[in-house]
Amino acid sequence: MHDLNATHENYTSVEHIVDEVDAASGDFRYAFNMEGYNYASVHRKCSGGCTMKIFASNDSTAVTGADTGWVDVSSDVLGATGMVDSEDIYFIDTSQKPLQWMVKYSLSDATNAVDVWIRRYS
Repeated sequence: MHDLNATHENYTSVEHIVDEVDAASGDFRYAFNMEGYNYASVHRKCSGGCTMKIFASNDSTAVTGADTGWVDVSSDVLGATGMVDSEDIYFIDTSQKPLQWMVKYSLSDATNAVDVWIRRYS
């Protein structure tokens, strides 16, 4: 008999999507696809003048080179318009199904550390 709801098919392994130390100042973006998943957890850890926001999009042409095609959902997900220099984990725990999410982090100088881990699940 085939298990129609196998545990390993309900979530992804943890992905370390951002791992930066002393990156140049500026804006950086990383998108991740949510097709097939309802929920996600986003664990962020940053220091040295790092501000982070979360965006969502159903626009398949939206790319990480700009905010065009993306909607800033930081207040909904983070509880604030952006988080600065801290470590937190956020649970996108209401069934939301955008095509993709994007983490955007802005660095004020080149003395910093940024890590972001995600896990998607059904």
